[in-house]
Amino acid sequence: MKRISTRRCIGFISLSILISWILSITVNLDKYELGAVYNIFVPPMVGLITIVLFLVPNAISKSPKTQAISLIVCCLINLGVGIIFHFELSEMPFGR
Repeated sequence: MKRISTRRCIGFISLSILISWILSITVNLDKYELGAVYNIFVPPMVGLITIVLFLVPNAISKSPKTQAISLIVCCLINLGVGIIFHFELSEMPFGR
C-alpha cells in the first residue's frame, strides 16, 4: 500500500468539512435561536480538530495503513457531524 500525500489527505478532510458545513446550514434555521449558531460554527471547529487528529498519528507513524485509517475516521467524523446537524436530534434513534 502506498502512502497518500499529506496535502491530498488534508484536501479530502477539507472537502468533508465543507460538505458537513453545507449539510448543517441547509436546515431551516428560523425556528432555532441559539441553535443556529451551533449549526454554523460547530462543523468547522470539529473539522479543525479532526485535521489535528489526522496530523498527529500521521507524524508519529509512517505506516500507510495508519494514514488511511485515520483519514477515513476523520472524514466520517466530519460527515457524521453534518448529518446529525442536518437532521434534528429528536428524529435520530439515539436522540432525546
